Amino acid sequence: MSFLGDNTLSLIQRGLDVGLKRQTVLSSNVANLDTPNFTPSDVAFEAALGKADGITSVNVRRTDDRHLAMHGKGGDIETNKSEDRPASLDGNSVDLDTQMARIGQNAVAYQANIKAISKKLALLKYAANEGAG
Repeated sequence: MSFLGDNTLSLIQRGLDVGLKRQTVLSSNVANLDTPNFTPSDVAFEAALGKADGITSVNVRRTDDRHLAMHGKGGDIETNKSEDRPASLDGNSVDLDTQMARIGQNAVAYQANIKAISKKLALLKYAANEGAG
């Protein structure tokens, strides 16, 4: 548990770290679009977030089967190979459209984390001022 009494800021920080790492990996995939025998990588966001340092449990209730389950603790952000399409004649399997869509998705998730941390800090400020805005 953090010094503020909950794990929210730790989870948001981990989400930002994972988003930054994923942006780096996806940008590398785009940069290697024409590299022979290159296989793109990605970050498994759910697994990386579930390994948030210092967080031993997260109370998350899935309200829909399409929601991601969260589990795990500790560890670094790992990447894994993810072929976008069958390899071309030069062995490269990067699909630019797929990579750009993932970059866009990652940007939206990163902005959501920024907004979440802003709201959390605003709530803490409100509480510190005893509700006097």
